[in-house]
Amino acid sequence: MNAPEADTPAPSPAPVLEFDSLMTPLLLTQVLAGSMLTTPLALTIMLAGPLFLLLGALTRGAMLLQWGYTFLMALPAVPLVSFAIGYLNAFGKANKPLYEPLHVRADDAGLELILSEETRVAEWSAFSRWRRMFGTHLLYATTRTFLVLRTDGLDAASREQFESLLRANIPVGPRR
Repeated sequence: MNAPEADTPAPSPAPVLEFDSLMTPLLLTQVLAGSMLTTPLALTIMLAGPLFLLLGALTRGAMLLQWGYTFLMALPAVPLVSFAIGYLNAFGKANKPLYEPLHVRADDAGLELILSEETRVAEWSAFSRWRRMFGTHLLYATTRTFLVLRTDGLDAASREQFESLLRANIPVGPRR
């Protein structure tokens, strides 16, 4: 006769993590500019100059060298334009709600975002990927749309708990 199997308790849900996220225009400018600088187009433009110069030097091709110098001269424009666009977006009227205090509750089900007068719930399935940047976490709903949560005020244990929730529920990977 077999011994009865012991009931294994169901795994307990992850504890709720709560934190406040207060965005500033300068931090949002950095995040927006940084996210633009990592796009394939920006990386291609920034790498084209040195690549053409290298190929031109190796092959002694005048045309490749000329393209290399041209792209190299444009190299400083990419971060400057990215920062300018980020700055204009950060200080635009449409982004004023981003600077209101936001209270965040995160658990296995998703995020609860509590603004002064309303509460919004976002399930983890609403996000396709996430990444860290400049003391924030960006949770991407689409390739170009993301939720920015300021997390630089979290202690190490809370940040690890938050990232553990992100890893468990949102894939981290290349742009889609």
